[in-house]
Amino acid sequence: MRVPPPDVVILDTSVVLLPFEKGLDVQKETERLLPGARLVVPSPVVNELAHLAAEGKGASRRNAKAALAYVVRFDEYKIGGKGDDAVIQACRRLEQEGFRVALATADQAMRFRARGKGWPVLTIRGHRAFLDGYAE
Repeated sequence: MRVPPPDVVILDTSVVLLPFEKGLDVQKETERLLPGARLVVPSPVVNELAHLAAEGKGASRRNAKAALAYVVRFDEYKIGGKGDDAVIQACRRLEQEGFRVALATADQAMRFRARGKGWPVLTIRGHRAFLDGYAE
């Protein structure tokens, strides 16, 4: 039996910064791997970017400002908490709401956490994204 692909991809901070740090078009790569999937940014990711944009230094600050402008094109998922735990909680809640979720991250620890929960992970190697944990 064929398992349907994820219909929602949750973006963490590490992957939202990639277009500005490495020139990787996350939206385009997601569409290539999961056509039609909705991209969602948890509110704690937006808050972290805002903090980096205000308090960061140099390239970190510039990239965070650019990422803040970039994420407005995606749906924001309102949820409390901070950091990685809030992103995992957003995945869990969206799954409970009936969505098939995947996590997009460049963070190895987050990749392992998501895979441990059975969620596919859109991860980055070089200048391309790969989907780990989902096979058609």
